[in-house]
Amino acid sequence: MTTLNIIGAGKLATALGILLSRQGLVTVGSLFSRRLAKAQAVCSAIGQGSAIDNLAAAADAELWLIATADDAIAEVADRLASGSGNWQGRIVFHCSGLHSSELLAPLSARGALAASLHPVHSFADPGHSARHFDGTFCTLEGAAAATGELRRLFGQIGARVIAIDAGNKPLYHAATAVASNHLVALLADSLAMLAAAGIGDGDARALLSPLVLGSASNALSLGPGPALTGPIARGDVDTLARHLEALARQTPNLLPPYLALARQALALATATNPPSAGQLAIAKLLEP
Repeated sequence: MTTLNIIGAGKLATALGILLSRQGLVTVGSLFSRRLAKAQAVCSAIGQGSAIDNLAAAADAELWLIATADDAIAEVADRLASGSGNWQGRIVFHCSGLHSSELLAPLSARGALAASLHPVHSFADPGHSARHFDGTFCTLEGAAAATGELRRLFGQIGARVIAIDAGNKPLYHAATAVASNHLVALLADSLAMLAAAGIGDGDARALLSPLVLGSASNALSLGPGPALTGPIARGDVDTLARHLEALARQTPNLLPPYLALARQALALATATNPPSAGQLAIAKLLEP
């Protein structure tokens, strides 16, 4: 059976260690963390593995996962490549959404087969992630032999693996940040407006929930254009004017993001159809 060494003892490392080992796809060998107690805790959660706090003590393995923070990946690759281990034909991969397998170039120069595989998944709770990983999309690039083996392994734990060009990873990662992180920031703005309007936090979240979930579902199933509703789609200039007045008076700090998003919505509304008279008037209101 394939032996997997894991460098890093975070939530992703824990979840992937559980998923790959409990399916009988790998045996976890060495598991490294600068803090030995943390490595021991992850080995315990996985149910196997030998905890180490010295990279030079890592045993040989056919498969290596570098599951450190993004900023540490290159340093780890350099330290591993400078050692005396045999890297010929070993598969080494990291799970950064931003960086490509080029970050592992020192190991490739020693004969390793490098790849990057990024699960589009929030690993907030490793146990929960291990139970609900099925259907997770993973983007994959790197050496052909490495990507072939990773596609096989991750396919067996339920991943939907798709190829990505290494040069497009920063734009891809920005897209996932917009859909996840920026959506949270947008909801924070909406909740702040409701608070200023006198609606309590609990009621505000409950009020927004069906709107947010329904809009997201419509946009992803129908496409953004057909899913767009509201005053900009209708060309209701008076409503937009009242929005801007209220924001300027009650929450002026939220006016700039509202304007930016309203311009995006107007561009979406008029992408396939000529703008209505109302939408032309809205465009004037939204001018910088």
